[in-house]
Amino acid sequence: MKSFINKMREGIISENPVLALLLGICPLLAASTRLSDAVVMGMCAIVTTLFSALVIRFVKKKLPEKIKLLVCILFAVFIISIFELLLRAFLLPVSERIGMYLPLLSVTGIIFAKSIRFERVKKTSDALISALACGVGFFAVIFFMALVREVIGNGTFFGLRIFPEEYGMLVLTHPSGGLILLGVVIAVFRHFFGNPDKKEGAK
Repeated sequence: MKSFINKMREGIISENPVLALLLGICPLLAASTRLSDAVVMGMCAIVTTLFSALVIRFVKKKLPEKIKLLVCILFAVFIISIFELLLRAFLLPVSERIGMYLPLLSVTGIIFAKSIRFERVKKTSDALISALACGVGFFAVIFFMALVREVIGNGTFFGLRIFPEEYGMLVLTHPSGGLILLGVVIAVFRHFFGNPDKKEGAK
């Protein structure tokens, strides 16, 4: 149990894909203007990283080294394509807002970096825990970003009006405002949890 908690803490905090490794920023900024969009993008990231970990473990000894990562990325594209079809069928408004950014998850640095990491882990269970922690870490950041941008920026919570739009900080709903907010979140995160680049240098 302690091992599970430690690995989850490591993936969510010390190796957070966004705040520590600065990966997946483009889809995060694109889908963090609304909470509904952020939840969909976050869930897609969790499922994609989990299945990518499974695939890379399965093909670890069955395929040549040069094409392992390619197979993993192709499978990630397959998973995200299924998500796109489901969104078009059941959540068309969300699909229209983030549909063009959803495929970026399949080629983002999260999949590249973590696939290599998953392959080096000895136990499949440890690889799955690391994948889950990575996905949850991305989900936590995009959910927090969307919460601030939608509630404070637009005056709504999951589309429900809380206060008049004119009282909101509309700059947060713009790409520039999202980038500034992300910069502040990263700065606060690294102030309390340290800079991973410095830790790597110390090692």
